[in-house]
Amino acid sequence: MKTKRHTKLWLSAIILSVACFASAPRLTAQVTVGLDEAPAGGALLQLKDKVVNGADPNSTRGLLLPRVGLDPVGSVTGTTTDKLVSSLKLTLPPATTVTAEQHVGLMIYNTITQTVTNANAPFAETKICPGVYVWDGSKWVRTMFKECQ
Repeated sequence: MKTKRHTKLWLSAIILSVACFASAPRLTAQVTVGLDEAPAGGALLQLKDKVVNGADPNSTRGLLLPRVGLDPVGSVTGTTTDKLVSSLKLTLPPATTVTAEQHVGLMIYNTITQTVTNANAPFAETKICPGVYVWDGSKWVRTMFKECQ
């Protein structure tokens, strides 16, 4: 009798587990924002609001990057991670671990124009101006190569 009861409990647990997994929402690592379809094969994230074929335009809108006023003055001392955090003017909660290496590829739109007066500041150029910047692991690199006004 005890064996039959245990068998029924195990069978019920298995059936309940299968039902839970079968009814759970589909999880995927690749995402299309704007439409309910899978992104292009090599893309982790795709933004589009029109269904199209090939290389035709798939949206009438663009990506708005976060706007940040980078700080070339307060980011001249400490480790590379300290320089990243202070150049973004981040206030981190206690015990938050941040490394410069895990932020390689971080992209922002800088909103200020300022001369970089200290060679230890984490910037690839001697003047920063509005535009798109990417963190390369040790410094901010401007993506547009026109002269800073």
